[in-house]
Amino acid sequence: MNCTPGCFQLPPRLTRTISDGLMLQVRMERAMQWISLNSRHLKAACYDPDRQRLFIKTTGGSVRRYTGILPHMFENLIASDDQQFYCRIYIEPSLVSDRPGPAKIAAYLLKVGVVGAGALLLSAPGLVL
Repeated sequence: MNCTPGCFQLPPRLTRTISDGLMLQVRMERAMQWISLNSRHLKAACYDPDRQRLFIKTTGGSVRRYTGILPHMFENLIASDDQQFYCRIYIEPSLVSDRPGPAKIAAYLLKVGVVGAGALLLSAPGLVL
C-alpha cells in the first residue's frame, strides 16, 4: 500500500487482524486513515505518526485528541481484544482537553486577585509610600 505523507501504513502483522474482523474504513481527513474500532463506545481511530497524535471518534459523535502516543500504542489499540479497556488504561492519560482544568482556573484567579490587590493598594488615597 502506498501512503501519502501523513498516512499511517499498518504493519504486516495487523493485516490479518483487520481482515479477520476489523473493518478498514478510509476517510481522507488531513491525509490520514480512520480505522473503525470494535467497541461499544469507540467508533474509529486515526493516527498521525509524525506528530504522535491519536484521534478517536466516540459513538456520541465527539472526537478526542491524544498527544504523545507512540506508534506501538496505536498498533496495540487496533490489535486489542478489548479496545475500550486498552484506551482507558494506556491512552486516556494522554488526553488533551480543550477546556481549562481546575489548576489552570485556580492559577488564573490567583493572578487576577494579586493584580487586583496591587491596584487597590496603589490607588488607596490614604496610603503614602
